[in-house]
Amino acid sequence: MLARLGHVRNWIFDLDNTLYPASAKLFARIDAKMTAYIADRFDLDHNAAHRLQKQYFLAHGTTLAGLMAEQGMAVGPYLKTFTMQESGGTRKTIEAAIAAVKALLPEANRVQRQTVCASHLIVGLQCGGSDGFSSITANPALGAAMDLLVRHGGTAILSETPEIYGVEHTLTRRAVSREVGEKLLARIKWWEGYCARNGAAMDNNPSAGNKVGGLTTILEKSLGAVAKGGTRMGTPIVLEADGANFRRSDDRIVFEVGQ
Repeated sequence: MLARLGHVRNWIFDLDNTLYPASAKLFARIDAKMTAYIADRFDLDHNAAHRLQKQYFLAHGTTLAGLMAEQGMAVGPYLKTFTMQESGGTRKTIEAAIAAVKALLPEANRVQRQTVCASHLIVGLQCGGSDGFSSITANPALGAAMDLLVRHGGTAILSETPEIYGVEHTLTRRAVSREVGEKLLARIKWWEGYCARNGAAMDNNPSAGNKVGGLTTILEKSLGAVAKGGTRMGTPIVLEADGANFRRSDDRIVFEVGQ
């Protein structure tokens, strides 16, 4: 058999059911992941997200290329993409990425520091691996820092909506209006639906590491997480439909609901 194929110098493999068995359902899984991402990113139900994914695929060849084109992203001096197949393997892809970063260093070195007002400062607050002491140590300390930041015109972003699950009422009390408070509750409902669509649950938390640190329920974790938002009762919470494009107003905490 091998002798008869000895003249062949180049082989082309189609990944569909070739390198990976059909039983693995590799591309079906990729398709499901892409649909889930689009549903999450654009706040769409499953059917609408799947239709949009296929539109991107048919118009641009791949879903990723469609996302880049439709969202105004293009490969250029500050955005480069790599594929292992084109680069020649994992190691060469990593080497190419490192070289691209090094090529950007001269441009980075040309940036000069200058003094600006605090309104230019935006701080995103994420979960960092909570334990039983987070609610009385690190998180309140962050909250105090955010109080100071917004007092001087900056913006703090509580960017993990599920991290306040069960204690959202402590935030709605500080909302600038009833409508804004209802938006937060609607976002919580959206997350409950998102988890249900993906076979998960909002209270499927804390993590194993959280439990080792002394947390037993999501409520305990959330009580600590919400402390990162500060304690100033005079600081309103503004919900943004698109967290990536919020605009500054008076001192506030932004709850990024676009993610």
